[in-house]
Amino acid sequence: MNKRISANLYIIMSIVFGYLLSAAVSSIYGNSLNSAQLVNMLNIVNILVITAIPTTVYVIFNRETFFGNFQDVPAKRWIKYICVLPIIWMTATYLNAAANNFLSKFGIELIDQLPPADNQKTLITGFFLACVVAPIFEELFYRGVVLSLLKGYGSGAAIVISSVLFAFGHNSVTILVSPFVLGLFLAYVTLKRKNVFLAILLHFESNLISWTLAYTKMEDRVRIFISLIILTLGASTAVFAMVKILKNSDKVHTIVHQSLQYIKNPLWLPILANYIYLNIINHG
Repeated sequence: MNKRISANLYIIMSIVFGYLLSAAVSSIYGNSLNSAQLVNMLNIVNILVITAIPTTVYVIFNRETFFGNFQDVPAKRWIKYICVLPIIWMTATYLNAAANNFLSKFGIELIDQLPPADNQKTLITGFFLACVVAPIFEELFYRGVVLSLLKGYGSGAAIVISSVLFAFGHNSVTILVSPFVLGLFLAYVTLKRKNVFLAILLHFESNLISWTLAYTKMEDRVRIFISLIILTLGASTAVFAMVKILKNSDKVHTIVHQSLQYIKNPLWLPILANYIYLNIINHG
């Protein structure tokens, strides 16, 4: 089967499993999802269902291709990417905040990925969701499966498209930009080093930063100071990245052209329809 078609089929498979799970949860729990701990547990199950099942199916039929994404990486490269990741995280946070500031003018409010920690169990399940389940299974799916299948469009296009699909998987326009930027970095590293374990570690590091800042109690002035640092460094890096993009306009044009080929595959339409539907549900 054409790999371009296969990539969409695996994404659609994850969407179908997601709908089946949502229907089951709705029928069992109804409107009783008022516990942050329960929401975390259901999100854990949701990630497992919509990523682990399609990944397992892929591995069964493409075992050699999948495990080709686990090549050795020198220790100094691991250290390099671990040190770069916080800068990427700050850039993603800044751009997402800028996007949400724009969306707020239209009455679209931010949806928190991690619910408030009302007790220790919520804190623990939130950590398990953000720093264990999400990094492992999302990376195995989006970088181990989807990215590999999309390489037929070209490496640059594969990075962009897989990052868009990864962002769509977060089911809200208010948390679209941040995972897209993170996805670009993780996809680039995966293709460069051919090692999904590295992407898992970097995803864990990114989510650990978010989880720590979300749940650490600190004075307002300290939180404001940290926010200013994040926004300043994030904005600076974003400007630097924009300059680099403008200097490589020919390469960017090629990537855009290759990415647009993806739209010619009609199977992307149900993916887009799913994203639009979920945003309507989440934001009314």
